[in-house]
Amino acid sequence: GAGTNAEILYVGSMYLNSGDRCGPQQLTNCARTIDHHVTSLVDAVTQNQWTNTGSCVFTAPVNGIYQICSYARFKGGGNSCDVTVTAGGTTYAAAFGDADQRDWRSTGVCFLEELSAQNTIFSYGRHGGSSDCVE
Repeated sequence: GAGTNAEILYVGSMYLNSGDRCGPQQLTNCARTIDHHVTSLVDAVTQNQWTNTGSCVFTAPVNGIYQICSYARFKGGGNSCDVTVTAGGTTYAAAFGDADQRDWRSTGVCFLEELSAQNTIFSYGRHGGSSDCVE
């Protein structure tokens, strides 16, 4: 059968708006910095359709392999912080955290994941204490 050699590019980026996210919860209330999807078969760029700023969820526009990154800044004084990344229905597709309570800590993870169109990606704070916070 006839095939296509279309090149597809999707770039999406969000960051958390101000405020702490303490205890276990999905990381929500984001600001969008970019959300662009384009194929080599069209000239137009589709914008702002694949990121949900309220829930901080990305939705995969097409089947493919995605480079997914999630980073967080953990507030000083908490016992430990643990963040997982859910991708394509896999609850623990990746995770990162820190147990150093002496100071603020920034850390994260990048990984490749094969996703189907309409699969979602989001980060979840799994830390249990009320002083364990992502800012």
